[in-house]
Amino acid sequence: EIAALVAALADPTDDYGLFGLFRSPFMGFPDEMIWLIAQMPGRSLWEKANFAYFLLKPYAKEKTPPSQFDLPENLQNSSSLPSLLSLFFYLLQKKHPLLRKDLFLTAMENLFSWLQRASRSLIHPLLLQIFEETSYFAALSATQEGKNGQLVANILKIMDLARTWDEESRGGWKAFRNYLVWLIQQETLEGEEVLEKDGEGVRIMTIHGAKGLEFPIVILPQIGKNFNLTDNKDLLFDKADIALKAPLKPEGTKKEAPLSWRVLLSRLQQKEIAEEKRILYVAMTRARDHLLLSGTLDKDSKRNRQSWLQWIQECWNLQKEDFTGQVESISLEDGEICFLPSIEEFSKWQKKSID
Repeated sequence: EIAALVAALADPTDDYGLFGLFRSPFMGFPDEMIWLIAQMPGRSLWEKANFAYFLLKPYAKEKTPPSQFDLPENLQNSSSLPSLLSLFFYLLQKKHPLLRKDLFLTAMENLFSWLQRASRSLIHPLLLQIFEETSYFAALSATQEGKNGQLVANILKIMDLARTWDEESRGGWKAFRNYLVWLIQQETLEGEEVLEKDGEGVRIMTIHGAKGLEFPIVILPQIGKNFNLTDNKDLLFDKADIALKAPLKPEGTKKEAPLSWRVLLSRLQQKEIAEEKRILYVAMTRARDHLLLSGTLDKDSKRNRQSWLQWIQECWNLQKEDFTGQVESISLEDGEICFLPSIEEFSKWQKKSID
C-alpha cells in the first residue's frame, strides 16, 4: 500500500501505482468503482479519474440526472457520450458511492493536495501527514493483520527507510519509488519485520517471518515434495507483461502456446525457483544446534528434480545408496548428517560425514 502511494506521488500516470492507491485504505475505492472510472475517456487511469472528477463534481448532489453534461467541446459528439450518460443514470439509480462527495470527490481532492505538496516536501514527513489525514493506522487496527501488530511493524520498517533516505539526501519521490521497487524485486521487503512477543506460548510464523531468529532445533519436513510451479495456466502475467494461450482456429480446441507465453512462463518459473532457494536458505540457517531434514526419495529420480531434496543431493553429492545403508545405531558428531529413509525402517537410518 505504501509502495503504491509512493509510486502514485512520484508519477500519477503510473497505472499500476495509481490502481494500488485507489484500492488502498488511503482512498478506499471498491473494485467496481475503479472499473467504472476505467470506462471514462483518457489514455491513462489518471486521465480517466480526472475526467470522472470534473464530470461528476457539479452533479454530486443532484437527485435527478441533468438534461446534458457539461462536457468539453471535443467530447460533445463523442461516441463514448451515450455510455457515459448510461453510466451516470446507473450511478444515480443505485446511489453508487462514485457519486458520494465524501468518498470519490474528497479522495481525489486529497490526492490533488498530496501531489502538490510532494513537489516541495521530503518523503518521510509527507507520508506521516497522509497517515494522519486519512487515519491510516486507525483503519489498519480494524483489520486482522493490524490487530496483531505485524503489518504496522512492516510499515514502520518502510518509514525508517524513508527517514534515512531524506537524511542522506538520496533523491526525490521517483528515486525513492525506484529504490522500493528494487528492494521488492530483491525480496528485501518480503521478509516481515520481527515482532517481540512477551509471555509463553507457541508462535506460528512463516519461514520469512523467522528471519533474524535462531532456534535450538529446526525440522524441515517433506523436502522431497515437488514445487508447485506455474505451468498449465492459459493466462500468464507479471508486473510488466501478459501472455495468453488460445486456439489457432475458431473451431479448434487445442490451445497453442505462443513464444511470448513460453518466454513469460520461463521467467515466472525462474522467479519461483529463486524464491524457493531463498526460503530454503532462510529455513536451514535458523538452526543453532540441530537441523533435521525429512523427506521421501522417489524411486523415479525425475520426480524429485524440482524439490529441496534435489538441491541438497546435488550440493552434497549424495547418491541413492546414501539413503539405504544398514546401521544398527545412530550417534552423531559435529559435522555429520543423518539420512532417514523411512521412520518405519529405523535399521536403515544412516549417517554421513561432511567435509
